[in-house]
Amino acid sequence: MRIPAGSEFVDPKPELSNHFSNVFVYHVESKTVHNDDTILFSDNPGWLLKMLGFKDGTMMFHPSLKGPGLYPTKDAPLQFKAWLEQLLQDWDFENLCSAHNGCRVGGARDMVAELLHKATPKLQKISDSNAKGKPQPISVGAWGKDQSNVECG
Repeated sequence: MRIPAGSEFVDPKPELSNHFSNVFVYHVESKTVHNDDTILFSDNPGWLLKMLGFKDGTMMFHPSLKGPGLYPTKDAPLQFKAWLEQLLQDWDFENLCSAHNGCRVGGARDMVAELLHKATPKLQKISDSNAKGKPQPISVGAWGKDQSNVECG
């Protein structure tokens, strides 16, 4: 089991929109990684996910990666990147199950590696912005303003 570096796990704020950090669990026998919201996958996304840029069979990081998912420090985005690189090195997985969305059966490790590669410029941009004292704006929650009715709460 592993928890992403560079993000708050115990008490993420704001509760309404920060669904980034979670426990990653690796089941060796099935070569499957289970995660909640950090990495999303859907074979057939609904309209809301399509509005967020999802296409059929794509993988993406939870939108709160851009704010407030990572700590607003210079190091946090690069810590997350290094953490995921280490996970890719250590775990020989083929499948990824993401809560609420779907499972990628076969080829998941390569997709996560490609996802990280494509996100590296954005992670660097977030790091640079944080270093200047201008953290990314906090994203609005996708589940409404009623804290008692949030998707994971």
